[in-house]
Amino acid sequence: MLSERQIEICGSRCNGCEFCVAACTHGVLRMDGGKPVVEDLERCTGCELCVWICPAFAITLREDASYGSSVGET
Repeated sequence: MLSERQIEICGSRCNGCEFCVAACTHGVLRMDGGKPVVEDLERCTGCELCVWICPAFAITLREDASYGSSVGET
């Protein structure tokens, strides 16, 4: 399935706890200036661990699946 994934981090909500960076086992996020930033989006599997572990609800994962469909694809 072809999709376009985005990770949005709301800097004003983020408290800099680093939970999201620690939870991401794929090295997608890193800290920069006390806030998480996307280091390598291509490594993201879409597991949403960063979203669910964030106590400030500052992370959103968006996927635009309008480019393809999983039905019938191999």
